[in-house]
Amino acid sequence: MNQHEEEKPFVCEFCDYEAALKSTLTMHVKFVHQRLKELKCEECDYRTSQKSPLNRHILAVHKKLKPFKCEECDFEASQRCHLKKHVNAIHMNFKPFKCVQCDYESSLDGHLRRHILAVHMKFRPHKCHECDYSSFEKRSLKRHVKNIHMK
Repeated sequence: MNQHEEEKPFVCEFCDYEAALKSTLTMHVKFVHQRLKELKCEECDYRTSQKSPLNRHILAVHKKLKPFKCEECDFEASQRCHLKKHVNAIHMNFKPFKCVQCDYESSLDGHLRRHILAVHMKFRPHKCHECDYSSFEKRSLKRHVKNIHMK
């Protein structure tokens, strides 16, 4: 019997997660439901609950290691999954996330969510203090203030 088939008597009270060891369940509750992020990067404010994401963060952000290289352009990534997303989006034009209200398509689900909020729901949380302008993105508000009110 491998580890995925063994008996898992410890069940999470918050979701349907099951664990073979009580200590594994305790870690699950701490990191997933209590959102404890006990490990902190020594060079910035990044926090996480596990060592592997902290190590990936240090290598990618502070050591600027990008070992995954695109074969079709000069794109480099710190993680294989980022390279795969790049290849699918840029070179294969794979856009599986489609807006049901218009013909917008995206390679990333987060971009589709942002599109729906900004375009269809007119969500504009960043408001100008000098006029009626508002925008979905903070950078757009900053550009507006610089170009319109700082002349």
